[in-house]
Amino acid sequence: MKIYISILSIPILFLFSCQDLKKDEQITKLNAMQKTNDSIRKVFYQNKVDTLSNIIFKVKEVEFRIKHNYVSDTIDRKMADKINEYKTVRKKLKHAGKYFNQLERGTKEESETLKKLKTDIESSAGEIKKYDEYILFEKNKINQLNLILKEYISSQSESLISFNKLHAELTEFSLSLVRK
Repeated sequence: MKIYISILSIPILFLFSCQDLKKDEQITKLNAMQKTNDSIRKVFYQNKVDTLSNIIFKVKEVEFRIKHNYVSDTIDRKMADKINEYKTVRKKLKHAGKYFNQLERGTKEESETLKKLKTDIESSAGEIKKYDEYILFEKNKINQLNLILKEYISSQSESLISFNKLHAELTEFSLSLVRK
């Protein structure tokens, strides 16, 4: 009888030890994903420009002065190109603001979701067979957040470069139109 119990207990122990190995692997993946999520959050906060709304306001102000005070039928091609590039600054900065909001909300939600999933895995709650699917789903969300971060940094830096390059000249141009 003891042999029979010993023989039955070996597969059960083996099954639980395999589940523990898989659980450890899943928790390791979740910890790595949490680090990535935290890194994304850190990077986008480091690249946050507090004056985006102020810059957008300045661009709108210059655009308004040019639009309402320029009366000639023709404009120098170089100046027209500068004005068009300057207009894209406002549009790109609006997109950057949307990206920032997505990143702020997304990384916070993802952090909470990863913590809950980790707790579920540690306590073997929920559908154990679907843990790998859940982990893959969350990994895809983190990859998407990473792409949004890249787009945020790109659109913001391009806009700031254009703004810094053109603002003084176009402000002076728009003010000269008002003086006429």
